[in-house]
Amino acid sequence: MGHLWFLGNIFCYVLLLMPLFFLLRKHENGTFQKVLSKVMNHPLESLSIALFFILETYILQPQPFAMYAQTWHGFFLGLLAFLFGFMFMYSGTNFWKTVLQWKWGYFGLAAILYAIRYSIFATEAPGYLMSLESISWILWVFGMGYGYLNKPSKTLTYLSQAAYPVYIVHMFALYLGALLILPTGHTCIR
Repeated sequence: MGHLWFLGNIFCYVLLLMPLFFLLRKHENGTFQKVLSKVMNHPLESLSIALFFILETYILQPQPFAMYAQTWHGFFLGLLAFLFGFMFMYSGTNFWKTVLQWKWGYFGLAAILYAIRYSIFATEAPGYLMSLESISWILWVFGMGYGYLNKPSKTLTYLSQAAYPVYIVHMFALYLGALLILPTGHTCIR
């Protein structure tokens, strides 16, 4: 499956979460959406989703954390990301205003957590630290994207249309590069 291993996961996420998405869509502007919008109005509440990712690491205890392709760890990380991505969009503009306003706070937290991880744990920190750091980086990227990429432009339109074809082609380029750079042998190491 190469770089497209996650497509099967996305199909499962859609099937698993479709009933919830239809229910929420049916009750748009209802109590849950209003509460979610209010919750996403605070920078720590947006960051609190890290608790779900931390819980995932305590339950699955992935070793190493970064090894997620075709693992249960990767499946549940993706499921949580898919669910919360939907929730961010569903909550309305409050989430986006919050990450825009607090983007440098998220950056500062992520940079401090990275420095701790790098200096103390030589990059492979406990799952709770990796989860909190990752969510902080993601919220910073969302804030930057909302601030600088949230307006129409010819360049963004072109890049948006080119993203998927480039993604597909890059897999072949990586494999070709690996064949040229890495030695290949016909013997099998056991």
